[in-house]
Amino acid sequence: MSGSKTKQKILSAAQELFARNGYANTSLRQITSSAEVNLAAVNYHFGGKEQLLFEMVGNTIRPLNAERLRRLDKLSNEYSTEDVVRCFLEPAIDILSKENCDIPCILGQAHREQNRALQEFIADEVRPVAARFIDSIHQTLPHLDTDEILARGEFMIGSLLHVLHSQTAVARSLAPTQQRLNDNSFITEQLIKFCTAGFCNE
Repeated sequence: MSGSKTKQKILSAAQELFARNGYANTSLRQITSSAEVNLAAVNYHFGGKEQLLFEMVGNTIRPLNAERLRRLDKLSNEYSTEDVVRCFLEPAIDILSKENCDIPCILGQAHREQNRALQEFIADEVRPVAARFIDSIHQTLPHLDTDEILARGEFMIGSLLHVLHSQTAVARSLAPTQQRLNDNSFITEQLIKFCTAGFCNE
């Protein structure tokens, strides 16, 4: 088996196990057993479990953030707060819900486990996008301080991860006849409106 195929087998096995068991509760032995490789292969390609996690998350975050920046660059001079929020949320929903459905679960698990190393890694990866996002929100809402934008941005990310992880399970249980709750486009628009209102509200 080629090195690239071995590496992808390890990534796929780890992603499934991290999503199901959490990072802390997944051992390298479980990963190598699922991927049908030896420990040396993991160490060769990644250097250890933590670096494996970082590469897995980074492979998703980097193209996602590149798309966010591309959309921000395309905004006209007279953009709105909703336009900025849309640039942040839509790429995440497009990419994470279609190609990497386990990643939101892994990120949620890592947050609950208080994985500081992963949090620092993600912070480094998103810092350029965060700076652009803060500046863009400032342009539309100049009365907001940076700490207010960051706090509301944290709530936006939490809402995004909830939608990606559980969709609208509770709402669908409460009103199973409301078919639009199964429509991703409808849910995306509601999330964008909700988060925009969160930034705009005094």
